[in-house]
Formats: sequence, structure tokens, C-alpha cells
Amino acid sequence: KLEKLDENLFEQLTYLENLKFSSINVKFIAKNSFRNLRNLKHFELKYNREVFKIANGAFNKLFNLKQLILHHNHQIYFIKQDLDDNVSNRIIPDGFFDDLISLEHLDLSSNGLE
Repeated sequence: KLEKLDENLFEQLTYLENLKFSSINVKFIAKNSFRNLRNLKHFELKYNREVFKIANGAFNKLFNLKQLILHHNHQIYFIKQDLDDNVSNRIIPDGFFDDLISLEHLDLSSNGLE
């Protein structure tokens, strides 16, 4: 059962270009979760059945990411400060996606975000 995406999970997959999850139970995406995925171009997490939180910096170093798809999830919360999951809300903080300089498509639909 995969409940947390953290920085060690994808450590050896440096050449991975596409990563898709559907109908899983992720509860947390940690800071630097994808830092070793320098070639990642497409990330998709949809139909997640759990309320989950995304830490500020979760998408750090994804300079080649072109598509980020996070749609039709139960609820998403954004954590503003590291290690403080009590400071989270449904509004995307400024600069949350700053490292995604190649991003062409962002889909956050059907998550009830503000």
C-alpha cells in the first residue's frame, strides 16, 4: 500500500519520463519527492481516494516536466512550511510550482480547490 511519496522512493529511476498513478491511497507527497527524476516529462495522479497533502517543494528540480495532472482526487491540501502539516489549506501558495519551468499543461480540475 503506497501512502507516501518521498525523496527516496524514485531514487534509482533517473531516466523515467512518465509516471502515472490512478485510484490509489496516497496521503502525502513530501518535499523533493521527485528530485532524482530529472527526465520526468509527465506526472499524473488522479482518482486518489484519500485526502492528501502536498508539501511545498514536492516538485523541486522537475525542470523538464511538461505535464502535471492532478485531477479528480478526493481532496488536496497544500503545506506551506516544511515539516508543519498543520499549516495547510486548499489554496495554492505563491511559488508552489516555480521549478516547473518547462510546464505546458497543469490540470487541477475536480479537486474543489479555490
